[in-house]
Amino acid sequence: MSAIEVLGCGMHPFGRWPDKLPSDMAEVAVSRALEEARIDASEIDVVFTGHTTAESGGGSAVTSRLGIHTVPVLNLDQACASSATAAVLACMSLMAGQFETALVLGFDKMGTGFLQSSKPHGRRDELLGLDLQPTRYALKASRYLASYGADESSLAMVTVKSRRHALLNDDAHLRSQVSLEEVVESPMISSPLTRLQCCPTSDGAAAVILSRPSRPRGVRPAIVGWGFGTLSPDDSRDAGVPEVFTTRLAQRAYETAGIGPEDVRIAQVHDAFTIAEPLRLEALGLVPEGEGLHWNCRGATSLGGQLPTNTDGGILSRGHPVGATGLAQLIEIVRQLSGRAGPRQVEPWPAVGVCQNLGGGENGGGVVLIVSR
Repeated sequence: MSAIEVLGCGMHPFGRWPDKLPSDMAEVAVSRALEEARIDASEIDVVFTGHTTAESGGGSAVTSRLGIHTVPVLNLDQACASSATAAVLACMSLMAGQFETALVLGFDKMGTGFLQSSKPHGRRDELLGLDLQPTRYALKASRYLASYGADESSLAMVTVKSRRHALLNDDAHLRSQVSLEEVVESPMISSPLTRLQCCPTSDGAAAVILSRPSRPRGVRPAIVGWGFGTLSPDDSRDAGVPEVFTTRLAQRAYETAGIGPEDVRIAQVHDAFTIAEPLRLEALGLVPEGEGLHWNCRGATSLGGQLPTNTDGGILSRGHPVGATGLAQLIEIVRQLSGRAGPRQVEPWPAVGVCQNLGGGENGGGVVLIVSR
């Protein structure tokens, strides 16, 4: 498969921005991406946007402010996988020769409290309490702990690692270190998950500029493979231990990229709750089944470890403006592969990284991206 170059990236810091409109944050992210790409807004041929809340408005509200006119602007809602899916569709349109340069944008302004899965066609999950994401992930955590003999404190260590990484990221929502005891003793949300094992909902925006290759490979990081899809009813009902849906997407991504999991040196996974990190690392084939929490506890997934994971703090600490999350993952991998991650830079620079993004509910989907330089 042909590679699609990442010309430039930009983010508006994730957090709580009560006085900013979604378009304000998106404009900052896009302007920074254009500046890094060293191109003018007039050179954008098509725009793909990911966002999930009605208050966010459409992508055209942002692009018109930036002087991007008379080009297609497509809006996607794939829950947490919205902007990652937008990136895949942008790559496909570029590979088909329909466009030369694409802007991919993700943004959201989230409310406080729990995120609920969309459920327009039935009430089963609502009646069982499964429309709340903490409940779903708590069941996964209980199943994982029982299946592989891990203990609850090892779950809490995922948050400790996450916060340690976020301290090095100026764009992260939660930038304060926490101890194992603080995580374990924080209020219980859905056993065994305590509050500090659940991600925050955030405001923020992220943008990337993509293009068909115009120079020899190796100059810029590029998206070289992907797998994407939508959760089937069977996938939604599955306990998710192991997470077979992500494994299917990963196999497609590795095949299209012409690599295997053994080639991956850095990972971004969808860690909305602590249990999600080990599940997804195992599903991607990067860690043996049942050993994900052990890898984290011994430092293998930390900076300086064998497989640095969520080096920007991940969803647990970087934050979760749902529509922007997938692109934030991609941006971190691109920065790491190009040696521009600052104090959290992995050494030696990794050559291949993977992003895994998953959105729940009936409009949800999943994406696995392979990035290489």
